[in-house]
Amino acid sequence: MPMQQEMHDIQDSIKQTALELYKNDPELAKKFLTDYTGSLMKNAEKTYWELYESFLFETNNNNIRIKY
Repeated sequence: MPMQQEMHDIQDSIKQTALELYKNDPELAKKFLTDYTGSLMKNAEKTYWELYESFLFETNNNNIRIKY
């Protein structure tokens, strides 16, 4: 939820920035949005692995085995 809230909170500024860029240079606006989306995906992946490692550590310390 914190990641979603952060995305929601900055959405208006991202849209405004992209619109201003698009008025002057459509290709730059595309790059801006592509880079922004890429950064969101990298952050989501990083968060996933942190949660995975946390879950794995907690379950292994409680003698619970994970089946894959």
